[in-house]
Amino acid sequence: MSDVALFIIAQFFGGLTALFLAKVLGAKDVVVDIPQPSPHEQKLTIH
Repeated sequence: MSDVALFIIAQFFGGLTALFLAKVLGAKDVVVDIPQPSPHEQKLTIH
């Protein structure tokens, strides 16, 4: 097997290990609050 193939396999298993550890160590869900424009804000029209 070439070095590139071994590197890709190692990266794959490293990623799986990172996901597993994140779940085990109690990674919490991330909530992103994206502000929405209110209806009274002026809207720009492009002509």
